[in-house]
Amino acid sequence: MDLRIEGDAIVTPHGRAEDIFFGWTGCISDRVSMKLGYRFLEGGVDKDPVYNYAQFHHIVFGLMFRI
Repeated sequence: MDLRIEGDAIVTPHGRAEDIFFGWTGCISDRVSMKLGYRFLEGGVDKDPVYNYAQFHHIVFGLMFRI
């Protein structure tokens, strides 16, 4: 099992956005692995006359199959 932290971010004069994942990945067999974690997505814009901001928190579960 591996601890994984992944993130993407962008900042512009008009706003910003971040997407961050904290979780674990592990092999179930030599062809199947899984991912379990928490993902945080946040971003917005603050420019006259527009103000928009959003945050999303969710649990992530995934199975990956190698062919």
